[in-house]
Amino acid sequence: RLWAAPAAIVAGFLFAELFTLIVYGIGASQGASVSNPTPAMEIGGSIVFDLGFILAAVLMAQFAGGLRAAWFGFRRVRLRTALATVLIAAIVYYVLTDVYASIFALHAKDSLPSGFGLHRSHWAVAGTALFVCAVAPICEETFFRGFLFGVLRRLPLHVGERDLGPWVAAVIVGVLFGLAHTGSANP
Repeated sequence: RLWAAPAAIVAGFLFAELFTLIVYGIGASQGASVSNPTPAMEIGGSIVFDLGFILAAVLMAQFAGGLRAAWFGFRRVRLRTALATVLIAAIVYYVLTDVYASIFALHAKDSLPSGFGLHRSHWAVAGTALFVCAVAPICEETFFRGFLFGVLRRLPLHVGERDLGPWVAAVIVGVLFGLAHTGSANP
């Protein structure tokens, strides 16, 4: 139902902030500084932040009538189709990224790894790799493109006989996804 999208965003922020505060509180109780958090606090806080949005989406889906994998964007697909799609998407992504960076002369580095303290320890490298390569992508895809897009594509927007709901949903979700990353990457 359409109400689930804004409700999940608000609940997601509340859960994410609460869980992050708990992680930082645990770190502070062990003598770490909240103003200068340890890599464990940063990585742990980021993981539970993302999980807060997943919890919100699961709760909203449960309120709407139960949990179904399809409501979160999970569908069965043939292995060959999946591999071809990933390969094509990766090529397109890297080509467009290079073109975009060349046009706007972007040469900045992502601040996320240094914020996680990669220079401090091997555990920070492992934790960052786990977060950046597994937890964040799975949580973000599940929440934004699975749940949020799945809800918003049902927007009742029609021009003639054309259903514009999925197109408007794609723009809204793309903007929200971009806004979610404004703190960790150069625009």
